[in-house]
Amino acid sequence: MKNWLKLIEWELKEGRQGCTQMIINSKLSRDDCKRHRGFTLIELMIVVAIIGIIAAIATVTFQSFAEKARIKKAASEIASIQTEIKGYEAYEGSLPNSLSALDDFNMSDPWGNSYRYSNFAIVPTSEWRRDKNLHPLNVDYDLWSNGKDGLTHKNIMIVESLDDIIRANDGAYIGIASKY
Repeated sequence: MKNWLKLIEWELKEGRQGCTQMIINSKLSRDDCKRHRGFTLIELMIVVAIIGIIAAIATVTFQSFAEKARIKKAASEIASIQTEIKGYEAYEGSLPNSLSALDDFNMSDPWGNSYRYSNFAIVPTSEWRRDKNLHPLNVDYDLWSNGKDGLTHKNIMIVESLDDIIRANDGAYIGIASKY
């Protein structure tokens, strides 16, 4: 009886309530009881590693979805600007010389860069943007975003232009240059 009182006293002191019952039922010693409490360092390290891997996968997935959303937003804004340019052309009888000629135009692409515009009536044909076969993307005007890297090139198949969001085929295609 004295030993059990010492064990209960030890449990209360160590905060290990419940070990007495384990010891009584399974004939475990006090040392066995100590070994069966809590998690080992290895177990905790494995859990932390698994949480880290899951967090890394979630971060990459989120960034991918965010970039796709930016691309769709830029394409939508280019379609909207195209509609404004058509309205300007219908009202004025000619295409605007720049985007600033449009009413209240103060729009940036999702990456913080200005949208780009070239009116072919005032831009030489050597400066027109071209596809992989070196054919002009449009016959009336060019409208595009420089994309995530903020860089562009006349030929849309050059690395700097692959992430551009373009208007091609006179507005029949609006999307990322690498998929055109």
